[in-house]
This record gives sequence, structure tokens and C-alpha cells, in this order.
Amino acid sequence: MQNHWPKLVILDTIGIAIGDPDKITNIINDTIKRNGIITEKWVIRKLIGKPIVEIAEIITQRWLRDPEPEIVAKITKDIIEQLRVSFSEKCNLHIHPELTKFLKIAKNENCKIVGVSWLPAIITDEIFTKSDLPQYFDSWVSYDQTPRFQPFPDIIQQISQKENVKNTEHVAKIGISKIALLAGYHAQCKWNILINHVEEESDWTAYPFSHSVKDIASLAKVFQPPTKQKKKNLKSIFKKDIKAMTTLT
Repeated sequence: MQNHWPKLVILDTIGIAIGDPDKITNIINDTIKRNGIITEKWVIRKLIGKPIVEIAEIITQRWLRDPEPEIVAKITKDIIEQLRVSFSEKCNLHIHPELTKFLKIAKNENCKIVGVSWLPAIITDEIFTKSDLPQYFDSWVSYDQTPRFQPFPDIIQQISQKENVKNTEHVAKIGISKIALLAGYHAQCKWNILINHVEEESDWTAYPFSHSVKDIASLAKVFQPPTKQKKKNLKSIFKKDIKAMTTLT
């Protein structure tokens, strides 16, 4: 029987495995406000998945035309510290139950599971050490351990090489951000899966995902073989009329 599962599953650790994207957004927003910069939460939400330093740069440039490097560096440091404090609390390190189910199924299908993180390696390492993630993940890579992070495909290529998966036809990339989708697209992953909690957000259609699911619970269905549909016996709606015409002639 044909195996419909990939050999390698790469997913964003922060926001999918652990951490609430809304809570992360609030932490970043509150930290920026304390530094005297105001921005909309939707802006931050769309930037999640980029390294913190890039998030800080983009937001400060929206508020200040030409921000000093020291300001960007301070905001970056403050955001990282606040996220580190948040993820040091055990209550924020629980793996989402539905993802645990998916990871168990994937393991039974002999999939390698690798996490990618847009947090610095020192914090990501701390998160993996204190949580149950190593029970399900084979390895992880952080943004500062690769030449270029998402949306570039470097990190996927690096992981594929390390896990000895040469063909991206056997790779699934799972993300919740446009940045993650673009990385999967540029790496030409067969499965480039968006977990889209906000289905009415129409601008997702401009981004190259192969599958879109509304929640983590729906992930396994992507890899299940298509069900065979029973062939319907179609009957002509004109059959009776033809018979009647034959009788008349």
C-alpha cells in the first residue's frame, strides 16, 4: 500500500507546538509600548515567525522614520527577555494536546519531526529542556543557527540534508505565518500546510500553500489517502421519452 505520509515533518515550534500566538502578540505589543512606540496588534501578528530583531526593526521604522540602531537593539533585547520569562513558566510549556495526537500518529508512520524556532537558540534550548518536546521531536533548529531564516528556504534545506532526505517531495512544512509558507514554497516542499484559525482572512489566497486546515486537529487528514467514491449509475432523463417515441413510430 502506498505511504501517503512524508519522511520529514518540519513545523514552527513556537505558536504551534507551544505558546499561544495571541499571548505572544500581547507580550511583544506591551514591550514595544513601554519603549514609547505604538503599533497595531495585527501588524505584530503578521510579523510573528520572523526573528525578533527583524520584528523590532520593522515596527520601529513604522513609528520612527530613521530609528537609531541602539533603539532597535534595546527593543529586541527587551522582547527576547520578556518572552524568555514567559516561557520559563511551566504553564506556558505544555504541548497542545491535539498536536501530541498528530505527532504520535506521524511517529507511527516513521516520520522524522523537526522543530524550527524564530527565538534565539539559547531560549529555544531552554524551552526544549524544560518541556516534553524532546519526547516527540527528533531535533530543532533556531533562526540564529542558519545563514538565512524564513522566508528563505535555507533552514529547510539544512534540516533535509541533516536528516538525509534529499527530495523535498518527501517533506512537509507546517506553519501559521506567511513567512513560514514562503519558506516551504521556496524549498519546493510537497506539503506546505497553513494552519489558518481565521478563515475569513482573504489575503491568505495570495500565498502559496498546498493545504489549509482550520486547526491542529485537522492536520492528520492531510496525509490520509483519498477515500474511494462509489460510482453512480447515471440514467438518462430522456429514457422514458425515447421509449414513448419508439412506441408511437
